[in-house]
Amino acid sequence: MIVQYNGRNYCGFEKQKNSKTIQGELNKALFTATKKEVSTIASGRTDTGVSAYCQPVHFDIDQPINQAKLLRSLNGLLPDDIKIVSIAPTTIHACTSAKKKTYIYKMYISNQELPLYSDALRISPELNFKAMKKFVNLLKGKHDFAGFQSSGSPTKTTVRTIYNARSEERRGGK
Repeated sequence: MIVQYNGRNYCGFEKQKNSKTIQGELNKALFTATKKEVSTIASGRTDTGVSAYCQPVHFDIDQPINQAKLLRSLNGLLPDDIKIVSIAPTTIHACTSAKKKTYIYKMYISNQELPLYSDALRISPELNFKAMKKFVNLLKGKHDFAGFQSSGSPTKTTVRTIYNARSEERRGGK
């Protein structure tokens, strides 16, 4: 299934014992809808507060499902900040079939917090935007991200390719 969520109120994707997570909400809704313990697996984990526009999520179930009915049911059971965009049977696995991911980091320049930008990082007006644009270009290419790997991770390689990186400056509330 393809899932979209605003992660502001969640402690990331992966289920945790004492925290509200996206996976926890999805698993709970799937159990209510199917009366089966179903575990979801995402194409990647997200950190606290991170949102997703179009995240593939995999689950296996040993009963036939009506996709349209399950989609309506899940969206009725899930909180308003988590919704299923689509459900389709597939042999593609959300985690092991993923080849590329897109990340968007939002920042705004201001001396004060602005309520309509609560999903973005506030940065100082003294930021040298030209230098930032130059730095962003250095991100492109193959890099080893071993320093960001969790302890005990089963990941085969920590080398990743960044195909594109850019910064956009928008002023005047655009």
